[in-house]
Amino acid sequence: MKYLLFLFSLCGVFLTNMTLAQESSEDSSAEKTVELPERGITMDAVRQLYGDAGLIMEAIGEPPITRWVYGAYTVYFEHDRVITAVLND
Repeated sequence: MKYLLFLFSLCGVFLTNMTLAQESSEDSSAEKTVELPERGITMDAVRQLYGDAGLIMEAIGEPPITRWVYGAYTVYFEHDRVITAVLND
């Protein structure tokens, strides 16, 4: 049950950030586009494509959820696969 609540809150953060990103891109066409890692790729692939994260948070829960924080975004993993990536505020 805790896992489901965590996933629902994670989805809410994801949808909120997607909406904010869309609104801000509509407001300013000169704003940079941030390419986020795709769902399902491995930690190794993220590291190869995007470099080392600025902060790696220890895995929590079951299944283990890990966060890698980059400057503009955070990547969430379940085991070693991306489940989502969201823009940071």
